[in-house]
Amino acid sequence: MLLPPDPLTTGGAAPTIVWKDGPGVLEIKAGDHFGLTIAEEPGDPARLKAGLERDLLQKHVVLTDTTDLVVYRSTFPDDPALVFIHFYQVIRAGERQFVVQDADGARYNASDIRVMQRCLVVKPPA
Repeated sequence: MLLPPDPLTTGGAAPTIVWKDGPGVLEIKAGDHFGLTIAEEPGDPARLKAGLERDLLQKHVVLTDTTDLVVYRSTFPDDPALVFIHFYQVIRAGERQFVVQDADGARYNASDIRVMQRCLVVKPPA
């Protein structure tokens, strides 16, 4: 279940929800500081971290690493001022697994990531 973000954190923007058939993800955005995707698929944080280590374009530093959550900072070596904070979270609801992560193409900071994570709530099975 996704609780809507506080309008104070989104500049008053209401969330928009778009289903993207190609990748099979639900994308939720609100303003410039809230954007995440949800996909029903088995999560694999280890695979994500291995991909980060192999990345030749950006430098990545893992900030939080738990069984179901990876928060990391990405920078470009040519421009250390260009910093992106990302998250990848596996949510289990009954027998189902979902991967929630920040939406591509936007620049989020640590505070934005915390707001997005607080909006995610696992609803108990009926």
